[in-house]
Amino acid sequence: MTLAAIILGVAVICCVVAANRFRRVDYTDIEVRDSDQPLARAGPDLSILTWNIGYGALGKDADFYVDGGTSLRALSKPQIITAAKAIAQRLAQTQCDLLCLQEMAQAGILTRNVDVRTIIDDLLPNRKRYFWADLKTVFLLRLSHGMATYSAKLSDHYHVLDLPDADTLMLGVIKKSYVGLITKLPITDTDKAWVIINIHLPIFNMTPAARTAQLDRLFDFAKKEFAKGNYVIIAGDWNTRLCPTSFPHTSDPKRGSDYTDFPQESLPAGWHIKADPKTPTVRALDATFSPGQTYTTIFDGFVVSPNVRVSSLKTLDLGFAHSDHQPVEASFSVGRM
Repeated sequence: MTLAAIILGVAVICCVVAANRFRRVDYTDIEVRDSDQPLARAGPDLSILTWNIGYGALGKDADFYVDGGTSLRALSKPQIITAAKAIAQRLAQTQCDLLCLQEMAQAGILTRNVDVRTIIDDLLPNRKRYFWADLKTVFLLRLSHGMATYSAKLSDHYHVLDLPDADTLMLGVIKKSYVGLITKLPITDTDKAWVIINIHLPIFNMTPAARTAQLDRLFDFAKKEFAKGNYVIIAGDWNTRLCPTSFPHTSDPKRGSDYTDFPQESLPAGWHIKADPKTPTVRALDATFSPGQTYTTIFDGFVVSPNVRVSSLKTLDLGFAHSDHQPVEASFSVGRM
């Protein structure tokens, strides 16, 4: 190889790295797929499932280097296809009005070119889908991962709420953004709406000040919607422990200290965290999953405004079969102050 070819190769790599590291984030680039049937307006009761699906590639047989494991792609392509289909089938079975999903993925390097989003789309034709990629690459790399909200109810507004930069780089190169994917559902016979905010917040290498800035921005928007008389539900993967947990494990005792508790001082007065304390929602990815040995805790759940009542809440224990997270279902109703 000539010196000129080496220099050219290095230059191309540097350009690709720079393009992905400093990529301009387009907060308006929401991909919408319509339902195949008309959707009814929401009523005073609403049910939601939230689930970080781990792009179909972080099931029980996976580990991941970011969490102390050794793998970037632990599962084979057939395993990822099986997982994506199982996740889609589980979602198709739920009666929840909204599905708030995180770590949705189109075909790319981490999914071994499996288009997880299309597999799920195909089994949810009667829901309108909103997708925003919080991890997206250009040129030689190929990734489009993000959050998706599937609604069986009519929405009259949707947008992305940009949160302060956490300066997170995946693979040391790719910029990952953090937002709230917002869907507003008008409530029949009223001038009010359900305001649903789908989130996936960061975990590692985030300073307390940066986390506080993100939560302040998130709750500032939520409080403004509440002040209008709307009913606000923030659903998703908070990447902080939402309640104290002591699920059995044989991991290094320091494993629990790797994770952060939700900063209660950030929660607005009168607002409530809603999580199922009986069942873990997330497991460590330092090794394959082993019940009673792998460290587990609760990252996934809801924060609701003071005028929202919770009538039921349950984490579905799937044994982390096809994701490193488990789905959480809840039913809500409008309440009075």
